[in-house]
Amino acid sequence: MSQSGNKFIKSMSLINLLPQKIQEEFKSKSLLKVISGLSNFDPKSVKQISEAASLGGG
Repeated sequence: MSQSGNKFIKSMSLINLLPQKIQEEFKSKSLLKVISGLSNFDPKSVKQISEAASLGGG
């Protein structure tokens, strides 16, 4: 098996470690990842961004 194939299998096995709700979202392809900024270490800002994404249906 190719190296990229091995990475895919390993990542798929890690999905089983996630909470059931998130696994279901992956399977239905309705999961959204919100990125609040690669260098955003301000907890208040991250919280506001994640709450806004949640209110928006994310």
